[in-house]
Amino acid sequence: MTLPLWLYALLAGMALVCAFAVGRYSLARRQRRSLPRQWLLMARPVLNSDERRTMRMLREGLPQYIVLAKLPLVRLCQPRDPRRVRYWFDLLGSLHVSFAVCSPNGRVIAVIDLEPERGVSRRASKIKQSVLDACRIRYLSCKAENLPR
Repeated sequence: MTLPLWLYALLAGMALVCAFAVGRYSLARRQRRSLPRQWLLMARPVLNSDERRTMRMLREGLPQYIVLAKLPLVRLCQPRDPRRVRYWFDLLGSLHVSFAVCSPNGRVIAVIDLEPERGVSRRASKIKQSVLDACRIRYLSCKAENLPR
């Protein structure tokens, strides 16, 4: 059984349209966004008042350790399977921790998260707890007002 000639032409046309659409999509993805002419930005403090107070308290209380502030969670871990880097980055890339307490050689010993006033999503808390447990890093999450003054 043979197909009519018009059906072959229709299929070829559809294939051509699909190829054009895929090519255009991949070209658009490769093109860089243009940079702004004016950078309408201004500097802002890295730490708010609660974070500054906590940083001071941690540095005074743990002088033998290095205290780092506002680290992305992905800086504290790495996948066992290098082929899964994209998966883990997509899952963890938007999450941060308030403070990391490190040994002098840079090994993270503990993480302290100050909970924002608006609260933390259960999903984010679960992810952080699970990641840090897997990496054998102690995790403490608390509200700033519960810390000593």
